[in-house]
Amino acid sequence: MSNTPFGLRVSARFQPRAAVTTFTQPSVATPVASDWLDDAVAFLFSAKGRVSRLVYRLSRLGYTAAYVGLYFVGHAMAHGMRAAAASHTADLSSLLYVLMEALVIVLAYLVVFTSGVIVTIKRWHDLDKSGWWALLGFVPLLGPVAQLIVFAFTRGTPGPNTYGPSPR
Repeated sequence: MSNTPFGLRVSARFQPRAAVTTFTQPSVATPVASDWLDDAVAFLFSAKGRVSRLVYRLSRLGYTAAYVGLYFVGHAMAHGMRAAAASHTADLSSLLYVLMEALVIVLAYLVVFTSGVIVTIKRWHDLDKSGWWALLGFVPLLGPVAQLIVFAFTRGTPGPNTYGPSPR
């Protein structure tokens, strides 16, 4: 039997084979929620890496839901503004409140739009193309249709490519 740094007695069969025993402070583990949040932020706001077809489609579905939700919130806000203006009860504080709501909606649209462009860049990376190809989506009518066809029917490059390991 021998003593450990904490004064606990441990039998010889559980002792390490090396005669030197070192003690280090235990590291503080980061919470799991933080890791999940870091991964989500990296996925949505970092253009590094690749995204598979399935993940791209699911993210597009999420962006569509976010746009629809923001549309309904903005529509309800505009309806409330019209109702307040029609009843002539709007004062400066309610106007400032409505303007702050509008600013939040615009910022939310910008966050969703930026994240959508970044995920599109990652999809182009999966095809071993530069992220600049995402600008194709801004060409009226032709661009989004071309991207839809390419992203729906083209597999990513198998194995690692210039932009990272395979997302599968």
